[in-house]
Amino acid sequence: MRLKSPAQQKSVLRMFIWAMPVVMFSANVLAETNSKNCQGMRPPHVLPQLETPLDLKPDTTYVLADEVNAKDKNVYSFSGDVRLFKDDISLFSNQVTYKESEASIDATGDVSLVKDGAHFFSRHLFYQTEMDKGQLEDVEFVLNKEHARGKAGHIEIVNDHVTELYASSFTTCEEDKPAWQLHASHLSLDTQENVGIAKNTWIEFMRVPIFYMSYMSFPLKGRKTGFLPPTIGGSSQLGTEISVPYYFNIAPNRDATLVFNNFSDRGQRLDGEFRFLNKYDQGQINAEYLPDDDVIKEDRKYIAFAHSSSYLPRLTTKIDFRQVSDDDYFTDFGNKLSTTSISHLERKAEASYRGDNWSLRASVLDFQTLEESIPDSSRPYKKLPELNFFASAPREYYYMRPEIKADYVQFKRNGRVSGGRLDIQPSLSMPFRGGPGFFIPKVALRHTAYSLENQAAGADDSPTRTLPVYSLDSGLVFERDSQIGKRKFIQTLEPRLFYLNVPFEDQSNLVIDENGSVSVFDTANSNQSFAQLFAENRFTGADRVGDANQLSFALTTRFLDQSSGVENFSASIGRTYFYEDRLVTLPGQLPQTNKKSDIYAELRSKPLPSMNINARIQWNSQASETRNGNFQFQYIVPNSQILNLGYIFDRNDLGDIVRQETDISLLWPINHNWSFIGRRNYNLLENREEERLAGIEYDSCCWAFRIVSRRHFAGDQLGNSRSTMFELELKGLSSIGKDVKSLLQNNQYGISGY
Repeated sequence: MRLKSPAQQKSVLRMFIWAMPVVMFSANVLAETNSKNCQGMRPPHVLPQLETPLDLKPDTTYVLADEVNAKDKNVYSFSGDVRLFKDDISLFSNQVTYKESEASIDATGDVSLVKDGAHFFSRHLFYQTEMDKGQLEDVEFVLNKEHARGKAGHIEIVNDHVTELYASSFTTCEEDKPAWQLHASHLSLDTQENVGIAKNTWIEFMRVPIFYMSYMSFPLKGRKTGFLPPTIGGSSQLGTEISVPYYFNIAPNRDATLVFNNFSDRGQRLDGEFRFLNKYDQGQINAEYLPDDDVIKEDRKYIAFAHSSSYLPRLTTKIDFRQVSDDDYFTDFGNKLSTTSISHLERKAEASYRGDNWSLRASVLDFQTLEESIPDSSRPYKKLPELNFFASAPREYYYMRPEIKADYVQFKRNGRVSGGRLDIQPSLSMPFRGGPGFFIPKVALRHTAYSLENQAAGADDSPTRTLPVYSLDSGLVFERDSQIGKRKFIQTLEPRLFYLNVPFEDQSNLVIDENGSVSVFDTANSNQSFAQLFAENRFTGADRVGDANQLSFALTTRFLDQSSGVENFSASIGRTYFYEDRLVTLPGQLPQTNKKSDIYAELRSKPLPSMNINARIQWNSQASETRNGNFQFQYIVPNSQILNLGYIFDRNDLGDIVRQETDISLLWPINHNWSFIGRRNYNLLENREEERLAGIEYDSCCWAFRIVSRRHFAGDQLGNSRSTMFELELKGLSSIGKDVKSLLQNNQYGISGY
């Protein structure tokens, strides 16, 4: 039977309005469910086969039944195998009565509804379509998209936007006896006001109530002001830590969070965070304040401000500011190596404009030095301001491409030689590129001029330097088909030659400090690497331009999968041959007289989809020793196994070992649900552990538990800092305890690939 009246066509869709707030409650208020170890929700009842008619038309309701009884033109009674279809909705019931005068549907028996992957089962459904009112009794539902299920004793559809649920429960567990459930005696959902109100709400974990709240208000979509789950942890420096956050939903594009922290060994600290996101800018302000630290008897403070904007299509600005009250703040309150080892806090503001073929950037850079013992001569210069300009021709003219780079920096440091530096470098290249390779000759002229103050008496306060730079970069690409086992590859062989010529000019008189010593503003030796073989200057910064008459040679081979183009293996090796000694040096360094550089080699391999190998080495052939090296091995089976192995080795120019560390981390299953968590960063040179983490994790489809013990080296004075953290995660709901998961997901101090 096909229902065509407007009331009849409208009726079926309206009865499902009640279900959508339930979906939104699980998808927005509750956390996203992790699908690890999930098999898929099984409906509590066997679903009938609801085949959709082939000629189903939009906005048309179809009803199929064993028997149809039209008592009059007002009442239609369907019985037996009743199947109702409209758009993407299917209904099954034993008995359905439709009254046209009341525009009502009354379904009894085993009522089954299916829509958008959600299954609903009810003993009785009554709905008045024109009044948007109805009731459902003894409801069970399965939300496959959210991987959730639940029950409700009674559902009252008040109108088209208000739904009341009584004696309801919710869980993301698949088993008949769920590990956790959220219960509410009364749940009111108002889609128009975007608010839900729950009364007498409690959470059961392993059939034990662990949380109760008599009244709770939450948003159906988006965010809402209120308390967030507290966190609990502890460390040897701070004692037991309890944090209670309160969230402020100020506007759709602005929010704030206040966190009350109690450290048993330090006192109470208040943290604040304010975030905003507008059409053309965004930013964040963080502040921390601990009055009268119980240990040092002083107030402790920290503030940070970050802002970025793009008010014009090609104009961007950035601000990054941080300030702490004392030198030991990060040592005491930082929970990772990257913060406990900070010696300077950088504060920077910049504005950049990008044209079609040019760009301009202006910035200011300042520092807060955290260690007062650092002498002024070792502190970094402030850059107030720094200007960078770059421009290139929109196209090549007679195969030639002109470019220009220009930088101006005003350096400032208290009581030390300071001043401005202008560095201009126009260049002209003639690039030839094609399938077989490339050939790029280039000539540049680098001019640097200073305007100095506070230098030694009699020193030139306006020194200049002008040098030509000649280079020739060339390379070829050879390819051939290759096969390893049954896998077919394209193997490449890529030789590359790079010639660089820069005449010598004495640059030791450019910057002379107040004591008459040779100095530099921001220049240092570049990090030695394979990429540095093809650089035009062996120094960073513009205070030195290295003299050069050298030829670099490199050879690279790659194996590319013929079917996908994925690079499964690459290896490179290269070195530089010097035809003259390098006489330009930094203060305190000697000229370089070796005729050949160290040998640089790099390797990247993916022998299996779950395996990655990266290695880098710098070999000193004259001393027959490794100058530095880095090895990384990673094995990952998603949602199962993780193993990371790392080794770092480094020597200084004198051949002394300055760094030698191993880093091992893993997540390894003990059985289907239990896994061991571990990481160990060991300093072989100092014979000490820099960081150690050990723990266990239980991970099922609907809940997870993690507990870890962590120790990291906090400095020579404090020694090792120890902490213990645990987290109970009810997937699809919330977490209790410390955020151990975020700690493990951080590649810097967690487990890479977690």
